[in-house]
Amino acid sequence: MARKIAPVPKGYRTVTPYLVVRGADAAMDFYTEVFGAKVVSRVYGDDDVTVLHAEMKIGNSIVIVSDERPAFGVLSPLAFGSSPVAQHLYLPGVDATWEKAVEAGCTVLVPLADTQYGERFAKVVDPFGHI
Repeated sequence: MARKIAPVPKGYRTVTPYLVVRGADAAMDFYTEVFGAKVVSRVYGDDDVTVLHAEMKIGNSIVIVSDERPAFGVLSPLAFGSSPVAQHLYLPGVDATWEKAVEAGCTVLVPLADTQYGERFAKVVDPFGHI
């Protein structure tokens, strides 16, 4: 009898962001420094440079990262000049994280401020093109 496979792998949520970036190693260093990500795994291609699949954890969520691979139609937001998708992060210490993000090279779209619905909110584009 075949082993039953869980519909959602252990440690994952039902929606998991998959970020394609230009320079995955640098991106994961950035996400570690700015957002407190912890790299869980990383698999390189035959060239030992291209990240084919990496997983990192931010808070209680897994985020998958890979390098862009234009030959396969896998492109980062930098290839398009923008991204139609944004990642929404809930983080403790948002003011300190905001400072780190701006100092580390994020472009500010919406400055950090209190909202009418009770949250502190900001919007940035990271150096890899993700909002």
